[in-house]
Amino acid sequence: MSKHLVICGNGASAAALLVALAKRRLPLRVTVIGNGPLWRGVAYSTTSPHHLLNVPSGNMSIDSENQDHFQRWLAARDAGGENLFVQRGLYGAYLEDSVQRTLRAAPWLRVEHISAELLGLTRQPDRWHVFHGLGVLSADAVVLATGIECPAPLGARYGRTVAQHVIEDPWASWRVKSSARILIVGTGLTAVDSVLTLTQGGHSGPITMVSPRGLLPLAHVPVYPQAVEGPTPMPLSRRLGNLRARAGQARHWQDSFDSLRPHWQRLWEDLSDAERRRFLRHGVSHFNIHRHRMAPHAADAIASAINRNLSVQRGRIVAMMPRQGSLDVTIRHGGRDRVLAFDHVINCTGPNSNFSLSGQTFIQTLIGAGVARPDPVGLGIEVDAHDRVHGREGEVQHSLFAMGALCRGRRWEITAMPEIRQQAAQMAHSLSAICALESEASVAHTFSASHFSRLFAREDHEHFHPTTGA
Repeated sequence: MSKHLVICGNGASAAALLVALAKRRLPLRVTVIGNGPLWRGVAYSTTSPHHLLNVPSGNMSIDSENQDHFQRWLAARDAGGENLFVQRGLYGAYLEDSVQRTLRAAPWLRVEHISAELLGLTRQPDRWHVFHGLGVLSADAVVLATGIECPAPLGARYGRTVAQHVIEDPWASWRVKSSARILIVGTGLTAVDSVLTLTQGGHSGPITMVSPRGLLPLAHVPVYPQAVEGPTPMPLSRRLGNLRARAGQARHWQDSFDSLRPHWQRLWEDLSDAERRRFLRHGVSHFNIHRHRMAPHAADAIASAINRNLSVQRGRIVAMMPRQGSLDVTIRHGGRDRVLAFDHVINCTGPNSNFSLSGQTFIQTLIGAGVARPDPVGLGIEVDAHDRVHGREGEVQHSLFAMGALCRGRRWEITAMPEIRQQAAQMAHSLSAICALESEASVAHTFSASHFSRLFAREDHEHFHPTTGA
């Protein structure tokens, strides 16, 4: 009888894991639970043509063994080449299409999707019970793939009247008057998307972005990654100094930074918890603007908006008070307070890793029940080197895994597809052992990588609707 795997979450991480599982020809029953956009997650379900990938398409394949898979998918649709920053909605269609094709070609995987809210998880002697809004399932193994948390709620702490003026979910469908005074709290890539949604929609009112350091993401330029030696042990201050020394010319620092990407996880692992906390206090803002960069078109649009109706300021929000249909917002910087009036506030403060402030109760429930515990630096939940989840007392739970953003405390660089697809391949290997499926007989009949590559190569010549699978 085939084993039963439950994947908690139905976004891009779940999609990558299914593709990786299919490669191993596991006779597995899989139930995917989640009520968000199927296979697309939050980021790739956007319908705005102004929301672009922040990574060139050549590095966005879902298949770890076919690096050009997404490029070929685009080429088959005359949609661009490897250096194109395509619409995120188009990438969502690619993820959906890839999963559907994979499942059609992998009858040994029996996959069911349940659209429901995740509620909890309990451990039995040799099973897991997964509770959701429509019932409960029993599973041999469970993967937590709930994705990036929305920002911690901002308006509720100031009362119901204030909260009515705050857009807490920047990815939701929202509209404001074109003349409205808008405050965007945050200056990262999500904040950039919010500005583009406004400006490309003809917004003429003043837009203010604010964050403690007031730093915007830098722009991508054509890069030619250099060969960089693997990481060697050294103090964090010296390592950061070496990075600064490479930043003499724009193209040079981008080359060096991108060449270090395969090493970020190892570099993070070499840091002590104290060094990680120090980096998160003092260095992460500068790291993020260099690592998470804007597509060139987006950077041009932001520069144009700054010349019209966009300002970027430094400061922290310390108070919000309602006043005659608008808000008086107090922004503090350098010990001085300024009070500015806004009609709406958009919360773009970044992914929330404080589960006590989470709007999603599932992970809170797991922590409360002792099934999981926060990692030592507060970025996610604690996992081991194989992404197995630690319980309340630090015990490794050998059939409970976590993927993606939940593993940031251990892996750091784990929220983008290049790292997620590699994690998915490693997890598929671990799950094959957990489910006791890699007997000599099953190994003898496993699809080879070349066989699966040929399967993926053929798909570009098929007529396939990316949404219906017809």
